[in-house]
Amino acid sequence: MTKPKSKRKMERVKEPESSADCKASGGSPAPVSGLGAQQSSRPSLVSDIQSMMFAMGDVRRPLHESAALIEDVTHTQLTLMLSHLQDVCAMRGGKHIGLEDILFLMRKDKGKMRRLIAHLNFRDLKSRVLQSVQEDEDFFGPEASKRQKVCADVLSVLDQTGMMSSWQMDSETEGVKQERIARAERQTREMDSATYAEFFDSRQASFARKIGKLRDWLDLSSLEVKPNAMAMETLAYLAQETVAMIVELSLLVQRDMELHLMKEGFGTQRSMGVQKIGSPITPVHVREAVRRYTEQNTGGPVGLFTSAYKQFGTPFFAC
Repeated sequence: MTKPKSKRKMERVKEPESSADCKASGGSPAPVSGLGAQQSSRPSLVSDIQSMMFAMGDVRRPLHESAALIEDVTHTQLTLMLSHLQDVCAMRGGKHIGLEDILFLMRKDKGKMRRLIAHLNFRDLKSRVLQSVQEDEDFFGPEASKRQKVCADVLSVLDQTGMMSSWQMDSETEGVKQERIARAERQTREMDSATYAEFFDSRQASFARKIGKLRDWLDLSSLEVKPNAMAMETLAYLAQETVAMIVELSLLVQRDMELHLMKEGFGTQRSMGVQKIGSPITPVHVREAVRRYTEQNTGGPVGLFTSAYKQFGTPFFAC
């Protein structure tokens, strides 16, 4: 006798949709919920971000999940920024996204724009020194200050009050840089030689040294209008500034949570997802930092493209 064939119904388990495929509403920031939504084809920058986190104030071994969340937020920020830059480039009829498009996008946040110009001035100075030493060329040659020239051209159009004209000559160390130097000094006071050597290496971590990987990470091959070399260099700087701002805000959140627990009588005990003093930045801190920044800046005086922020969730950290 033949046994009757049993019919088995195979149920397909639907995979949850990642936040990268879903449009976020104004009340829920899109980048924060995208942890784990990283595509397998996209190269990972988590190890680089962990090095940056250590250099920016986190512990010697930052949590992988925190770095992955910061990577996700940064990727979403840069992707949205590139979308705006393509629109700006189209308005001026450009064939490639250029530094001038980035400066135009940053025009409403004078502080961050000023810091970018200072960074570009330093890059020009470094290029001029290396070029004059290695190739025995004129330090003040026609190609010596190409970044400064673009900045000067853009500022001449945007500057309505004359305030911006002095930015390119300003050599003062601004507040953000001073705070970062002071934090690094405090961080290294108790370090032994091995830890300090690792900290020094972490301070050298930069997206600008991995432009090819950054291009693949952002999937620039899919863009109709692509950034030129100078714009790509600037995007690497803005990506690093995004990581820095998220880490700095997360450290503030961590401190606030620890102080709150101490006031409530919990001391430094682990409670409500908050760990003891000297513990690493957790995803809880990162999410709260992004939430606070979104709440303060969406539609506020430093907000850019307010309607876009309400649609996509989080304002830009770096511009």
